[in-house]
Formats: sequence, structure tokens, C-alpha cells
Amino acid sequence: MTRHRALSLFEMIVVLGILAIVALLTVPQAGRAAGPTAAEVELRNNLRILRVAIEQYYRDHGNYPGVTVGDPTPSVERLIMQLTQYSDRAGRTAPHGDERFAFGPYLSRGIPHNPFVPRGAGPRPQPRNLIRLAQDDVADLNAAPAAWLYDPATGRIFSGVGPAARRPPHDRERAAP
Repeated sequence: MTRHRALSLFEMIVVLGILAIVALLTVPQAGRAAGPTAAEVELRNNLRILRVAIEQYYRDHGNYPGVTVGDPTPSVERLIMQLTQYSDRAGRTAPHGDERFAFGPYLSRGIPHNPFVPRGAGPRPQPRNLIRLAQDDVADLNAAPAAWLYDPATGRIFSGVGPAARRPPHDRERAAP
């Protein structure tokens, strides 16, 4: 006579406990992989802010920031001033607006930072909002990483570091909002 042995209550509780522990260990990891991280969301939002400001500048002036009517050579310093200060139709800037300097500022809080730039430590932490022109080659190995790469010919701005870092001509995104 064959005897069928069933699981006892104690064995069932042990098996269910082990399954619960395995489920608890795997569920949080699956939840993290499901969506973008907070830094990725912040990067996307900051890129959108920059792109909207650049596009609005283009609508107001007819050219992308970084150049003026009198000097078509692109400059990062000029780009920052044109986005954060008031400007006239030719792209010249002033810290205060009046009837002549009627445009802007397009970024009233300054250049947003890139959350993927390491903060650094010591007396000279790395700037997290550093912009470089996309065509510039940085030979200095001690130079801080560029948070943003800007192409003044097309008005496109890219992340310089992080998961969305791109260099022209591979970027297929528009500079529009």
C-alpha cells in the first residue's frame, strides 16, 4: 500500500516565508529599473529650460545667442550674458532693461546645472553649469567637464556628461521646446 504524504502546516509556512523573502529582495530592484531616476528627470527639465530660452532668443533676435550683429564669432561669455541679461535687437547686453534693451532676460535664475557633473571637493569644486562650444576641443586634461555643449550655428544644446551626453552630428533632437 502506497502512502501519499502531504506537506505539514509547518513546512508550508517555511516555504511561503522563503518565497516572501525572495519576492521582497527582487521587487525593489525591478521598481528602480522601471523609470527614469531623479537626476535623469532633472537633466531633461534643465535641457528643456535651456532650449526654450535659446529658441525664444532666436525668435526675438533672428539669430542664436552667442554672437552679435557686429561680431559673428561665437563666445560662451556672450551666450551667458545674452541669456541672463537684457539685450537689444543686435544682441548687445545690459544688466538693466530699458526701452533700448527690451529683450530678456531669458534665464532669470542663471544657467541651470547638470546633475551628472560631479560636485568635486576641496577649495575649487567643479562648476555644474559650465558651457563649452560644441566645436571646441579641450586639450587641458585638468579642465572641468562641460555640463553643456552648445552649437551656436544651429542653436542646439546638449548634455556634456551623463546618460544623455551627445556630440554633433549624432544629435537628432531639435533645439525647439
